[in-house]
Amino acid sequence: VDNMYIVVHNIDGPCLRKHQAALAVLASSKNISLLASIDHIEAPLIWDSSMITRFNWAWHDLTTFDPYTVETSYENYGTESTEIGPRGVLHVLASLTENAKNVFRILAEYQIAESVMDDDAAATQKKPGSKMPEMPYNGYFAACRDQFLVSSELTFRSQLTEFRDHKVIQSRHATDGTEFVHIPLDAATLGTILESMD
Repeated sequence: VDNMYIVVHNIDGPCLRKHQAALAVLASSKNISLLASIDHIEAPLIWDSSMITRFNWAWHDLTTFDPYTVETSYENYGTESTEIGPRGVLHVLASLTENAKNVFRILAEYQIAESVMDDDAAATQKKPGSKMPEMPYNGYFAACRDQFLVSSELTFRSQLTEFRDHKVIQSRHATDGTEFVHIPLDAATLGTILESMD
């Protein structure tokens, strides 16, 4: 490869803050060009002078003038919450491919179906704050593969990473090591989101 171009959205974001030195080394490489956006006006304060020299930025102001709440609707600034709201989910889904949307749809439909079964089976025993239905990772992967949405576990994992980064999908490991995934929204909200996707 003669030249490589790397595009980084929100280089000043929390997930990339620990990796600024590595990104600066990449940017200073002869055949690598780095194109990046920042979300905070004071983002350059995270770099010292040597990093700024390595990045060798050419600055262009491309402010959208959209309210900041539009850009960050999927995030929960100022809270300890690890969950996302329905508006944030729709914002994230709008930027994804049809395959990725359908990967989301499979889990959402599973959770809705499981919620209905839970409500029917134990309506009187349902406790407030009970857990959301979870789908085993292997079953989720198999369902996506069967629908030809992913061709390998690697592509499936990359889809999940995108959803996890935006807090759309969460996962946990059971004591036996089995991984479970879920969308941290109730069935009614998931139904509304699925209707909006159609």
